[in-house]
Amino acid sequence: MQTILLVLFALIFATGSVFAASNQGENTNKMTQDPKIMEVSDAPAGNAVANQAKTATQNMGEEQQLQIQTQEEMMLQDGEGEGMEEGRISRALNKLEQLKDLKGTLGQELGEIATAQTRAQEKIQDSLTKLQKKSSFAKRLFGPDYQALKGLQSEFEGNQLRIQALQELMIQTENEAEASELQLAIDAFLEQNTSLETQIQEEEAIPSIFGWFARLFNR
Repeated sequence: MQTILLVLFALIFATGSVFAASNQGENTNKMTQDPKIMEVSDAPAGNAVANQAKTATQNMGEEQQLQIQTQEEMMLQDGEGEGMEEGRISRALNKLEQLKDLKGTLGQELGEIATAQTRAQEKIQDSLTKLQKKSSFAKRLFGPDYQALKGLQSEFEGNQLRIQALQELMIQTENEAEASELQLAIDAFLEQNTSLETQIQEEEAIPSIFGWFARLFNR
């Protein structure tokens, strides 16, 4: 009796295993034969990743374009600022050249100031060019061009003296038109001196490794 029961249980278990294996095989065949099932399950994840990558790429492109545009605008603004300053200095020198034809001491002193300022402008431009030519790497090692910086400081002080002389002459003149022209020249030279002072301070503030050594030869 026990032997018969064991045989029956074995047959039932074997039949169930075969049926389960058959169902599993059929499900696998359906998934293989119908690729749409796989496509439907994978499509949302794949599309999401693709959309994220596309959006990130677009954002990066827009950020780069904004950075380039900002840099270009800053360069244009700097160039315009420098051009405006040079234009004002040039006009001021022209006015001084015209005023030097005035009779008396006023015309003579204005002529001397105009000549000195013209020479100073050449030296200022030369010093600025030398400072700009030195690379950032070289400045980090040995500091800025201290000789050019020294020359710039000298012209800065010379500008101050000429500004004071122009202010005194403006007080002396009784002609309003002449006083107005002198004031324009004074304002132009003051603006330039402010720019020079900023340039000098920025160059001196650059940290360097051997700058202290370079200073020894430019005292």
